[in-house]
Amino acid sequence: ACKHIFRQLVRAVAYMHSKGYAHRDLKLDNILMDWQSKQIKIIDFGFSLRAKPDEKLNVFCGTPHYMDPDIVRKSPYNGAAADVWACGVILYIIYVGKLPFFGEFEADLFRKIQNGKYTQLPSELGDDKIRNLFRRIFDTNPHTRITAE
Repeated sequence: ACKHIFRQLVRAVAYMHSKGYAHRDLKLDNILMDWQSKQIKIIDFGFSLRAKPDEKLNVFCGTPHYMDPDIVRKSPYNGAAADVWACGVILYIIYVGKLPFFGEFEADLFRKIQNGKYTQLPSELGDDKIRNLFRRIFDTNPHTRITAE
């Protein structure tokens, strides 16, 4: 079920990016699922905007646990790369059952995000394939981070 949900999410995000949009507030709260049809819908496009693939954005928004390192640093950021990072947080929560980045206070959380220091997968949950996927998603360099496509 986790793989199915995540594949749908990534397909939807790739489609949104192909049309030139970045959501900028992807999180579990903004994904609805019809349990009968197993279809998902992304909601709450209040922070979304049209952005060119190489355009740097300067409006810092989103939910702290889902923010990518550039947003946390308040550096110009790529909206699509930020969405991919947020998708990784969602996958981690679905797969592991907790947040990948956690801090006792916001500065601690932001330091872990900036360094890409997520809580390691429990050994019984992750094979090399899923571990590699998380490494590629939580790449702190948005230019080398995996894309939704």
